[in-house]
Amino acid sequence: MVRKIKKIVLRGYHSVKIRFSRIAVFNIIWKYNNKICRGQRVYDNLLEKYGNDVQIYVEHYPGTGDVYITCALLEAWRRKEKITGPYVVTVIGKGAVKIAKLLAIENVELLSQEDTDCLVAFLRFMGDVSVHNLRILHYSPMIMYTSILDMLAGYNDLDFMTMYLSVVFKGVSWNDAVDFPAVEDTDVDEYFDEKGLIAGQTVVLFPHANTIQDIPEQYWEKLARRLREQGLTVCTNVEPGYPPILGTCDVFVPYKHIKRFVEKAGYIVGIRSGIFDIIANADCKKFILYPTPNHFKFGVDTIHRYFSVHKMGIGEKCWEYEFERIYDKSAFMVVYRDILKAVEMTESYIENYEDIERHHVHCVIPH
Repeated sequence: MVRKIKKIVLRGYHSVKIRFSRIAVFNIIWKYNNKICRGQRVYDNLLEKYGNDVQIYVEHYPGTGDVYITCALLEAWRRKEKITGPYVVTVIGKGAVKIAKLLAIENVELLSQEDTDCLVAFLRFMGDVSVHNLRILHYSPMIMYTSILDMLAGYNDLDFMTMYLSVVFKGVSWNDAVDFPAVEDTDVDEYFDEKGLIAGQTVVLFPHANTIQDIPEQYWEKLARRLREQGLTVCTNVEPGYPPILGTCDVFVPYKHIKRFVEKAGYIVGIRSGIFDIIANADCKKFILYPTPNHFKFGVDTIHRYFSVHKMGIGEKCWEYEFERIYDKSAFMVVYRDILKAVEMTESYIENYEDIERHHVHCVIPH
């Protein structure tokens, strides 16, 4: 009975809300109270916790790559701008907290996406003259419905890194960025011992990404089986509780160990995700997939053209593959052959890159 009454009340509330939202003045009042005022409360709470003289930097997007790039460049940008004093970085998600801490950000505040949206809305409403100690660490926050800079992605070869360096961190370069603390082999030995992985002969799969839709598992399973038949060990990096690719063992390597782990493994295959921003310069061979629906553009160009680690200037020993999703099978065949070639590849063989076209897969590979 109580549940039924609650359902009726909620239905009535939503009905009234929809009706009032169609009246402009009520819609403005509602958004002011639920967005702007809530954002001010978040802002006031941060000042109360960290002091009135604190600088507040807002990570608006929870993507791994965005958080890694912005936190790695933040200190260099502050030095360039001669900004001193205490500061706090607000982030979304526990993974973002770990990345920020590893990049020596002392004060990290975990916020929900909604609180972060409201904080950005508060800044937009007040203006940066009135709220001078609040800065957004993203070139085009999603709450800003115009999304002009998102639409310019890929324009005149504009890539992901250049966008950040041109809009958010003017005057600094990726060479100024800080990185995770180095770790020793002993810190990652347990993963290899526990799962029976062979150092230098292991392929680590990263089959998931936030920005790009997953590739059907059947292709990953076939690739893993063929690699095992060639004597390589294969594992899937997945969070606890999630299944690995069939026929592979599961590993969950924290961010602080991930670079050393993949270097010891030797080979990486994955859909382009933020993890490749972190391991782009790791001393291992990386095979990065950019599946693109034929109707999809990221800004005015493709995902590969915008997020290519080669174009961003951060990638070493990277093979990149762009292909339409109807050619998933062809792409995995090309990747499989390239991995087998790379197993025998000497260091002197990796000198520069060239674009080639093989069947229906556009590749950028070392030669």
